[in-house]
Amino acid sequence: MARTAAPALFHYLPSDSPVHAMDPRLKVGCLACLGVAAALASTWWQFALLLAATAGAFALASIPSGALLARSAPFAVLVAVVFATKLFVTPGTPLPVAGALGATVEGALDGGAFALRMLLVLALCTLMMATTTLLSLKQAIEWLLRPVPFVAEARVATAVELTFTMLPLLFDSYREIADAQAARCAQVRRNPLPRMLGLLRTLLETTLRRADDIVYAMESRCYSDVRTAPAFATAAFDKIALLTAATLLAACCLP
Repeated sequence: MARTAAPALFHYLPSDSPVHAMDPRLKVGCLACLGVAAALASTWWQFALLLAATAGAFALASIPSGALLARSAPFAVLVAVVFATKLFVTPGTPLPVAGALGATVEGALDGGAFALRMLLVLALCTLMMATTTLLSLKQAIEWLLRPVPFVAEARVATAVELTFTMLPLLFDSYREIADAQAARCAQVRRNPLPRMLGLLRTLLETTLRRADDIVYAMESRCYSDVRTAPAFATAAFDKIALLTAATLLAACCLP
């Protein structure tokens, strides 16, 4: 079983697992069902079901979830900020521990639910990117949009593919620039603003340069929207996975 030694966030990790071999059309359907279910979940048992299903999917895909979570520190900071905002802004019953600071029980419950939703969506997107090639994702989106009138499905699918192509490159560039700044002891400066501005400026320049390179590469290869229709194969596991995701969505619709 081939797998990268140091997995990076939002990168494809090749493997021979049943999740990797799923029909990409049904995989997109599973992602949509579970994403909506995460948005609708409001009780502890609904979150428990979604967390168990997500953990089971990671286990079936043979993906090192711990290593990927370790690289999700920026998202963890965002989740913590959202939780703290909900905790201290939502009115309600004061918490026994930090009630004097404005923290409320309702804020803790609301913030915890919102944080769990964000973590579930992040985990599902990470799983989707780690188990699906960009070509398969593009073909699935193009097939799903084909019945929709007045929509250029090939162009929309290509735009989605390019977006997901740039996303891991953006994280890679951020990590490389941050490591370069750390090697030059940029973190010892008292004012972090120049360091942040320098990082953002370099990151923007690198991203725009890579986007131009991709456009030039597509033009040099005479890119066209006219492509051969792909052939999809659906296994029994794929149907069971979609049925499970739909069942979880129905369960999260319950009060």
